[in-house]
Amino acid sequence: MTTSEMLKPRSKENYEAINRNSDLPSIMASILRQELDSMIRVIYLLNIKDLIERERLMSELMNGKM
Repeated sequence: MTTSEMLKPRSKENYEAINRNSDLPSIMASILRQELDSMIRVIYLLNIKDLIERERLMSELMNGKM
């Protein structure tokens, strides 16, 4: 699984949630924090040169261990 494949479903969900809650700033802020969290994780993963370690961390992330 690529980092892009990891992010697309979550980003799509967040996009839809923002559109539905545009009049609720606190909910929108929470959604934006989730997006930022996703971006930070991907940037971190992309900087890991050891592909085996990167795959291990991605697997843990997808299985809710991280």
